Amino acid sequence: ESPPSIRITRTSNLAVPTSTPTIIPWQGRLPGYNSAGMWDPNQSDLSRIYFPTSGKYLIICTVRWAAWSGGYRLLAIRKNGGGNVAKVQQPASTVGENVYQQISAMAHFDAGDYIQVVALHNQGNTINLELESETAPVLQVIYLSP
Repeated sequence: ESPPSIRITRTSNLAVPTSTPTIIPWQGRLPGYNSAGMWDPNQSDLSRIYFPTSGKYLIICTVRWAAWSGGYRLLAIRKNGGGNVAKVQQPASTVGENVYQQISAMAHFDAGDYIQVVALHNQGNTINLELESETAPVLQVIYLSP
């Protein structure tokens, strides 16, 4: 049996209001991974990815921000509803192009811990995280070792 891993995505755009931390709720699991209960489309909070086994995990999340110039774009990986295990911030495109953003972290988690991905910007308008088939938004979590 392969180690726990998951690749999940959204099936629609997600509106992110300006200056409002927005937790990304996931909508679909891509086939071919042993999710081991990490995420289920019927769970009450679709933003949470649970760790079934204690150990070291690699987390990678990619999003595509809609084309708006000005301000910054931020992604964070939050552990157990509290502190961040990773955060990345970058300026928006100055010519109003889509901005692709990726965040990654390798960290130890205990069985039962969970993560959420938080998006934030300060552009002044609501900006979508846009759906791009197989590419964004996508969250991948891979078990590495005990």
